[in-house]
Amino acid sequence: MRIVSLNARRSLAEPYSDEHEVVLVHITHPALTVPIRLSTDPTETLSYDPLRYGTRSAWMTGDGSPFLFILAGVEMPEDADDAPPAARISITATDSDLARTLRTVRDRAKVSIAVVYAGDPNDVIMEYRDFDLIGAEGDVSTITLSLQTDALAELPWPYPRMTKQRFAALFR
Repeated sequence: MRIVSLNARRSLAEPYSDEHEVVLVHITHPALTVPIRLSTDPTETLSYDPLRYGTRSAWMTGDGSPFLFILAGVEMPEDADDAPPAARISITATDSDLARTLRTVRDRAKVSIAVVYAGDPNDVIMEYRDFDLIGAEGDVSTITLSLQTDALAELPWPYPRMTKQRFAALFR
């Protein structure tokens, strides 16, 4: 059972609310010197030259470091019985450095997603941690990230197979 804060329950119960949800994305990889932090909301102005917007949150940072604003669509993971949890993030009108970085990473990067309210970005409503980045397709204007849980969910069960060579005591 997921615990939902009182503010989140009030916002969901009201027909109209001043609060709106913000999705925060945190990407880590050994090749990156600092994690990539992205936000779907221009909560505040971070700099004027160059002009950058973002959301400051303590989620996954501890110190309220900024998550940079991007135009994105997020398909959150579902609880399907026949497939491991998977998510997709479509990033639109991104800078070429971010697109190049996401497409050229050879090993799987770790991606975490959180949903917060713009009014209180430190209070996490929902989070999904440690997804593997299994694909990044697109061009400079749009890139779609495919996320999935670790490969353990893809292994057959039981693993390893119960054979005479591995489990001799089962075949007496």
